[in-house]
Amino acid sequence: MAYPGVMGHPPGFPPGADAVMIPDPPPPPPHNPFPHPFPPRPASPPRPRTAEEIEMDTRRQNEYNRRFKRRWEERKERSRRRRAAYGRYFQSIFRRNQKPAESPTPKDSSSKGKEIATTPTQEVDENPVVGGGGPKQ
Repeated sequence: MAYPGVMGHPPGFPPGADAVMIPDPPPPPPHNPFPHPFPPRPASPPRPRTAEEIEMDTRRQNEYNRRFKRRWEERKERSRRRRAAYGRYFQSIFRRNQKPAESPTPKDSSSKGKEIATTPTQEVDENPVVGGGGPKQ
């Protein structure tokens, strides 16, 4: 004897019905480990704020904005100083690299006839202007 459902219909399946026609079972309810005995009350509309509360909130917000702006300005100033320091640092390196190299070889050496090749970036003015002032009187 075949067990139920082998000969065409699963148990509880009406004969003549197709499996596509049967609706899916409803999904199980979401799992809540601590179900509440009654549904929560809908939220009541908030009560209007008093003038003191509004004033306190405004004062607190103004204080926050003042602090934020001060910190922002300090941060800008710090980054500006940092950038300026980096600029001075790189300028000093650049100037150090631009100075004409004093040859450590004595003057009577055999390199007298040789011309040292320089690139245009290494060309240095013989008497550079240091002060930046006008003609002295």
